[in-house]
Amino acid sequence: MQDVRKDLNDRVNTGVLLSFAELQTLSKRVLSFVSEQARKDFEELMTLDQHYCQSPYFNPQLRQEIPPLTPVPLFEDFRTLSSVSISTHTPCAQSKMRQLQENIHHYLLRLLDMSESQHRERLQLMKIIISHIEGVTS
Repeated sequence: MQDVRKDLNDRVNTGVLLSFAELQTLSKRVLSFVSEQARKDFEELMTLDQHYCQSPYFNPQLRQEIPPLTPVPLFEDFRTLSSVSISTHTPCAQSKMRQLQENIHHYLLRLLDMSESQHRERLQLMKIIISHIEGVTS
């Protein structure tokens, strides 16, 4: 997804934005990637957790400071937007539609950043569990 991130950044910086139809397709692709990556990570975590829980030294401790979930802004209805031509609207409407396109580009970039950050956290957790398992079995 690094290529997608780079392309989105370039488009925002140059002002050559994707159409709403293209954004709809890209959003589906990004969401599919994010969900598949998380699914794979959680499967690995569950496998490691099952192995770790069999250890006689297993002592779970809950983290008390769980950060609150922040809602991710939802995209407008793409079915309607993808059929709208910006050039046929008044200058004010054109400006608002352009701003909405930019916002969707930024939301996708934020989603990719959050996904990458969460993936790194899951990998760090796997590393910790593996070090505990190796420490117990040595």
